Amino acid sequence: MVDIRRFLGRQAPFSEINITPFTDIVLVLLIIFMIAAPGLIQSGLDIDLPGAASGKTGQAAELVLTLDRSGQLAMDGQKVDRRDLLSRLEKEVTRSGANLSLVVNADRESSHGRVIEVLDLARQAGVKKIYVGARKREGL
Repeated sequence: MVDIRRFLGRQAPFSEINITPFTDIVLVLLIIFMIAAPGLIQSGLDIDLPGAASGKTGQAAELVLTLDRSGQLAMDGQKVDRRDLLSRLEKEVTRSGANLSLVVNADRESSHGRVIEVLDLARQAGVKKIYVGARKREGL
C-alpha cells in the first residue's frame, strides 16, 4: 500500500474530528445545569422570604406554592389563578397520594389573611404535610 504523504511529499490534510473535548464540555455543562435547575424553578414570582433563626433548612417538597406581596400565586413556577388553586391542589393530591408535601413561600410583605387563605385551601384539598418557607437568619 502506498503512503499518500510520501507520494505527495507533504503532510496530508487531517480528516478526522476528535469529539472527546467537546463531549467533556457538554457533560460538564449538563452537570452544572442539573445542579442549578432546582433552585431556578423554586419560585415563579419575585419574593422576599422572611427570616427565621430556628427551624430546619432544605425541606424537600413535591410541590412549591409561592405567594408574592401583591397576592399573585405560582405553583411550581407557573402562575395560577386563586379560583383554580383548589382544583389544581386536589389534582396533585390524587396524583401524588396522601403523602404529598407542600411548601408555601410567602413574601414577607404579603397579607397574613392571604397566607391563611392559601393554607386553608391546601387543607381543603387534602394536603397533610404543609411547610412554610423562610430563609435562615443568624441571631435576632
